[in-house]
Amino acid sequence: MRPLRQPGTYQAFVQDLSKHSNALSKLYLLLILHLLGVAADELHRIVYYPNPFEFRSAFEGAGLIVEQQFAR
Repeated sequence: MRPLRQPGTYQAFVQDLSKHSNALSKLYLLLILHLLGVAADELHRIVYYPNPFEFRSAFEGAGLIVEQQFAR
């Protein structure tokens, strides 16, 4: 019988899970703010200004966007 996972795959799995969890936390923040009635233009400012690095890196790390898609 073949083993279910190969050596080293668990660490890669956990790293991938961490990237997705980080992106999901950003999306949940935006969803909660939206549900609380924060205007779309304010959500846009939260994501893009003053420095979009935090959101961009989280979304890119999870494979949700590529850098060109994050242009304002």
